[in-house]
Amino acid sequence: MCTPLAMLLYLAASAHIAAADATGLELEKKIPLGKVSGRIDHLAMDKSGHRLFVAELGNNTVGVIDLQSGSVAHRITSLKQPQGVGYLEEPGALFISNAGDGSVQAFRGNDLVPVAKIELGGDADNVRINAAANEIVVGFGAGALAVVNGKTLERETEFLLKGHPEGFQIDPVRKRVYANMPDAHEMAVIDLEKGSQIAAWDKLPARSNFPLALMAEGKAVAVVFSDP
Repeated sequence: MCTPLAMLLYLAASAHIAAADATGLELEKKIPLGKVSGRIDHLAMDKSGHRLFVAELGNNTVGVIDLQSGSVAHRITSLKQPQGVGYLEEPGALFISNAGDGSVQAFRGNDLVPVAKIELGGDADNVRINAAANEIVVGFGAGALAVVNGKTLERETEFLLKGHPEGFQIDPVRKRVYANMPDAHEMAVIDLEKGSQIAAWDKLPARSNFPLALMAEGKAVAVVFSDP
């Protein structure tokens, strides 16, 4: 499922409605990815460089889109089922998680030269950037989150969960992670400062809780359920 794209469209639509713009959403442009086989997965943005990174999971590549020209500028190859992508603006680094071998690969931001490979375990998935702490949080395995130092490119710690984390978000103010675990029918709340899980929300109104977003400056959590 390309859930981040669906969530992006949902949030864009919500913002548009909130602005009370009666014209509705309008298609600005389409950017062909070219000869890409299989499905795509997660996306990440390099705001200062005007680039969009697309995890082309079925193609074992990540497409690098130049948003100003509206074209594919580069394609990172030799990946193993890339699922998650995240871009750390300072000092400038791209992180790609590979489901095939359970690794996270780091690339230098300006020229996308590979600089490190962090072995996590099976099914490395979602990647989130905690810019305030210069950290990267990655979901992987049967149920775990790994925290990677953005400078040393080494794994600092990990949190064990009851199920594989799908959608999750970082609240940099409260220094918490909110994570969906659809297999466990739960949401986990992790305190990054304490280094432990502080809550488990298990009385969910539905199942298949995948996308998740923080709203109202972290005072509310929006969750999308696929069932029903």
